[in-house]
Amino acid sequence: MAPQLTVFVNGAIRENKAVVGQKTNVSVLLLDENPLSISDTSAVEIYLKACETCDLRKLPARMVSVSATSANQVQVDGDLQLDTGQTYQLLVFGKDAAGNRTQPPYRLTVNTIASDELIAVRVYPNPAQTYARFEWDLNVRELPTDARLRIYDAAGREIGVYSVSVTTGRNSMLWQAPAPGLYVYRLHLTWGDGRTERHTGKLIWQR
Repeated sequence: MAPQLTVFVNGAIRENKAVVGQKTNVSVLLLDENPLSISDTSAVEIYLKACETCDLRKLPARMVSVSATSANQVQVDGDLQLDTGQTYQLLVFGKDAAGNRTQPPYRLTVNTIASDELIAVRVYPNPAQTYARFEWDLNVRELPTDARLRIYDAAGREIGVYSVSVTTGRNSMLWQAPAPGLYVYRLHLTWGDGRTERHTGKLIWQR
């Protein structure tokens, strides 16, 4: 049986055509029913393709690190240096000690930022009943150094304050309300040079 791959880009599982920055981290978990060895540097192979007619370019072994998370799982980390305004195809292959390869390989198309875009914040479903997902797209070349999501009830009382992720592209957080009603959320972004930006919206929570 072929091993299983899970791929994280900048710490998260990304949707196809995700937006990333020039410096992007790829982390791969390879899981197999049999023991895996961290000395096998070819157990995970990471490739980049910069255009439709371009050749696949393999990330050299010297640019990746391999560690064991258990006897049957290894983690491979690599850092990519990408050009701005480009579209890349990321391919990842994994194999076990017997040479069985993951089928099909992991594929993901990513786009790098060419210029700053407006920061978008949204919440769905809205109205919500079981959970609400907050999403914010940070398609900007300079990321905020801090981001905090504050949620208030209809009376203006602060229900919670959360330090949230600030990676390039899409970020998200799941939330559950303590009771039905109208809630106001504010995402406050702060940059290293002192700039701030605030995004406000409303969420209805139903029974």
